[in-house]
Amino acid sequence: MSDKLLTQGQQLAPSDRSLYVEIDADTYALAVALAGARGVVTQDLTGAQAVILYAHHEIHGGSTFLVSYKSPDGANIPDNGTITYTVTTHAKYAHILVRAACGGDMEGEFLEGATVTAGTGVAMVEYNKNRASSKAPTVGVRRDMAITDDGTRIENEFIPGGTGGNAIGGAGVSRAEWILAPSTVYVVRVTNRAGNAQPMSLAIEWYEESVN
Repeated sequence: MSDKLLTQGQQLAPSDRSLYVEIDADTYALAVALAGARGVVTQDLTGAQAVILYAHHEIHGGSTFLVSYKSPDGANIPDNGTITYTVTTHAKYAHILVRAACGGDMEGEFLEGATVTAGTGVAMVEYNKNRASSKAPTVGVRRDMAITDDGTRIENEFIPGGTGGNAIGGAGVSRAEWILAPSTVYVVRVTNRAGNAQPMSLAIEWYEESVN
């Protein structure tokens, strides 16, 4: 079986393994065919094949995990204060997306190859997004570890949300996933730049696949 590139309106043959669906002009997304007991699942009325995007398929397979944190009520993050995650990969590739929000202006950073002090910070609970799955992640996440070397800053963004009495809040979502290298320490850090204390949150979501 082989992969197949389909344009809108075309269907996947039962012998095909996966496809790339055209979602915009010259833009394709990897999808997988939903296989049932009698082969590829189709819609009864039209006969169209049922497919899901690959990242969604990884949720069904129990390989997608989520870590999130919000500043406690009444304990806003001070001006220039941070929420920092240290993400340590091991023997698998991790495909990661980041979401962050702040009551005002915010800066986001993504750092690779950081050096941290073992045992510091708070261990975060990684939740499997398939709640019927018993799979556990290989990636480890800690919050607010002691960082002795930031490593290389590979992304740095300003996320506007207003300042002072004009703050309306801002939120940022990574537009496409990063694929993290195995056996590497990454840092995801958001900093309050609103000029006063603000509520903040930071969430990361990833799925894992074996190294070829």
